[in-house]
Amino acid sequence: MYYREVRGSEIFYTKYYGPPTEKDTLAAKNPFEMMDYALKSPEHLTSAHSYTKNNHCQCYEIAVDICSEPRVRVKGLDRCWEYQIQSTVNAPPTPGEMRVIEFLKVYTTRMYSEDKIEGLKKWTENVTNVLDFPIHTINFSLDAFPQQNREIIDWLAKIRKDIPDVNIFGSNVVNEDLLYLLQTVNITDSVEFHLDTAEIFPYDIPVRAKYFLSSQTKWISIKQLMKLECTDIIANDTDFTDEELSTFILSWMKMETNENLTSLMTPIKSPKAVLSKLPHVIDAKGNVILTRDNEKRVCFYILEKNGLKKLIMR
Repeated sequence: MYYREVRGSEIFYTKYYGPPTEKDTLAAKNPFEMMDYALKSPEHLTSAHSYTKNNHCQCYEIAVDICSEPRVRVKGLDRCWEYQIQSTVNAPPTPGEMRVIEFLKVYTTRMYSEDKIEGLKKWTENVTNVLDFPIHTINFSLDAFPQQNREIIDWLAKIRKDIPDVNIFGSNVVNEDLLYLLQTVNITDSVEFHLDTAEIFPYDIPVRAKYFLSSQTKWISIKQLMKLECTDIIANDTDFTDEELSTFILSWMKMETNENLTSLMTPIKSPKAVLSKLPHVIDAKGNVILTRDNEKRVCFYILEKNGLKKLIMR
């Protein structure tokens, strides 16, 4: 059986396979449409949850942003759908507004809640229940809701035991809140710190993630860095002396510190001063080679950009 369609002066014939099934209908929905469908009734919720649970071919990641206007985001390959929570009372939700950020189409629906954190909890749980995708990324501003930080941290640990990526922001950070976050939420893959503070963190940093980045590292001492077990460390804008860096690298070469470390990037003041205290060889290509006690060899080189020198070991 063929379906006849007239388009202007042309006639098209398409093979007719019958009316679309429920699976066909659900497959055509984007996350916003799936949410609207699922929240209409318990029956719709059951069918939507069943579909998403058994059809993970669409690669989505869920991210939660704890900021002044918190949001939960569902990110695909080239587009993102987000619910942004605002505290304007008695205002209707806005339909999805689209903007483009670095080639990513972002569709935003603004939802309203007198308590922004309660609104974030509600919509995060709605999204994870319907779409059946775990939370992949947390972007946490410790300055946004300082009085509720502990409550938010406990909630995050409750809804997801292990979180792959966590990015932490703040300028007026309470050290105990930061410590509680790192102790309570198990970060498995990547942790980034964007903290605008020069006060040294008074505790060991309980991070077990593979990748560690700090965009401003004056809050970390070299002793704390030595205790990390991350495989990749990027520590920018530091106050580490050449002597401290050479002590750290020598300890690492002797297998006394962070056996897992495979890559380090950090500012360096005098490469010659640091290298003079490290046993090394220069290969035929002129590369500086450091050898650990386990005979693993790494390159030691300097990247110079805009007058700043960075040590890179990998």
